[in-house]
Amino acid sequence: MEKTDIDRRIIEYITYLTDIKVYKSEAEYLRAVGMASTKISEVRKGKVSFRPDEIRNILINSKTLNAHWIMTGEGTMFQQEENKDISLAYAIDRCRQLEKENKELLLQVGELTGRIKEIKKDVPKENNATCADASGSDLEK
Repeated sequence: MEKTDIDRRIIEYITYLTDIKVYKSEAEYLRAVGMASTKISEVRKGKVSFRPDEIRNILINSKTLNAHWIMTGEGTMFQQEENKDISLAYAIDRCRQLEKENKELLLQVGELTGRIKEIKKDVPKENNATCADASGSDLEK
């Protein structure tokens, strides 16, 4: 297994922890396990990799992280016994985030639809002109 694959999986794990709000940021997590807060950005840029002692610190500080997955990519991110509760909590949290984003987008669509109607009112109509919306499905004379 290539070192970059291990780095990618560690980044995935750290991102997961920040997504479910276990840590406020990736930098906070890195400081908690004794690494520089810039480490993850340097790894992403390919400047450095996680060293064996850093990988050991990550594994020691996580009771649920599957070391076999980190090293080989086989299996799941978390050890099977605790995987269900963590995955469910993450799925519920992510679902709530997506529902909130969906509501915000629906409000924006409603506002834009209203603005389009207002703009259409101001467009001069001519007897021989044909008007169409952007899709071409609203052809009128």
